[in-house]
Amino acid sequence: MFYDRDMAQRSWEAREVNVLLSELERFEGVCILATNRKVSLDKALARRIRLIPP
Repeated sequence: MFYDRDMAQRSWEAREVNVLLSELERFEGVCILATNRKVSLDKALARRIRLIPP
């Protein structure tokens, strides 16, 4: 779900990231995200994350 849109092979993969980014922009609380694919995060999503543990 957090794929880099540049690597999307299907339109729905990029669309999911777009929806997530839109929802994060409107959300005013704390959001906890988890992934085991940290290296393939979308750049726009990575810019919105304030704390990334090592």
